[in-house]
Amino acid sequence: MSYVMTTELEGESLLDVVFGQFNSGSGSEGEVFLNGRCRSMCVNDIVGVNGEYWQCSFVGWNKVDVEYMNRLEKEVEEHPLYNSVDGGPWSALNDIMWNRRRKEPKTV
Repeated sequence: MSYVMTTELEGESLLDVVFGQFNSGSGSEGEVFLNGRCRSMCVNDIVGVNGEYWQCSFVGWNKVDVEYMNRLEKEVEEHPLYNSVDGGPWSALNDIMWNRRRKEPKTV
């Protein structure tokens, strides 16, 4: 989904506004979200702002680069759920990201 917004906000303040506008129950849902047929923004979704990309995390945002985006897109397109009747691109991305998270070392 593409969405253009003109604002003086920058950085995490802007990302937090975008998250609120595309998140059901935030109390600041935007018109595009309310009138569209889309799901709420969630962990692993990526937002592009002026040529920079940010991935929604459990808390906050992580900046990612174009190479990351290209590798992730290729991995999603090659995932078995991508063209599955029971899946689709979002299911493929979700599975990839959860598998990556499981491989991360646990901290105590």
